[in-house]
Amino acid sequence: MDRLPVERDRALARALRDGHLDDVLAAKCPDEKTRTVIYEMLDACADSATELRQSHQSGAESCSYG
Repeated sequence: MDRLPVERDRALARALRDGHLDDVLAAKCPDEKTRTVIYEMLDACADSATELRQSHQSGAESCSYG
């Protein structure tokens, strides 16, 4: 079963914090420019996910059912 998006974001954040992603990319992607692009893309995805989650939560809070 797939994890919830928040759990995936947290797992990615832990991997980044712990340096595991650095190790994997260094082993699998020898070109530093490509690694830089990968990091920038992951940052953009994380930012987008955060913005979408916050937008969804604030939209749900403003809805009234009844």
